[in-house]
Order: sequence, then structure tokens, then C-alpha cells
Amino acid sequence: MPNVCHRTASYYWGSQQQLYRNLLKLYGIRFDLSVHGQAGKFSIVPTAVSFGTSIAFFGAATVICDLVLLYLDAKADLYWKEKFEEAKPPKGKPEATA
Repeated sequence: MPNVCHRTASYYWGSQQQLYRNLLKLYGIRFDLSVHGQAGKFSIVPTAVSFGTSIAFFGAATVICDLVLLYLDAKADLYWKEKFEEAKPPKGKPEATA
């Protein structure tokens, strides 16, 4: 395996207005990232649309997860009992009949 070494230098000014340099010999893997794109002005409308879309996506994801757990999971009855509670009349009052 080759010896992976990167040398780098950093320059700074000291308290006496003297230029200093740190030389570093770094070992390991080096990741260089290059990003290309076109810059533009900030606009509130696309930002609001993206924010609203992400909120709607999380809402839809919640509904889909509930449907999967309630109808497709092997232990759906356990999830059903935890999610929904049967409404019971208060103690001491007779049950209303229609």
C-alpha cells in the first residue's frame, strides 16, 4: 500500500506584524469536493413552495406509514389497539341508545 501523505501550509500574521507559516504533513485519505452551479438571487416564493412541499410530503408519509401498519403488517391488531381507543360512557350514566 502506498504511503498516502499530503503536505499543506497555513500562513498567519503574529502579534509583532511578522508573517508565520505552519507546515503540516497529513496522512490518510483526502477528499476534494468540487461544486459547480449558477448563483441567483434569493426569492421567497420558491422557498415557500419548497417548504410547503416538504411539509406536505411529511404529512403524506405519516398517512402511508399508518396504512401500512394498520392493514399490511403481521401485528396490525396490536397497532390498531394502541392507535385507536374505544369510547366508553362515563361511570354511573347509562349507555345512550339511538
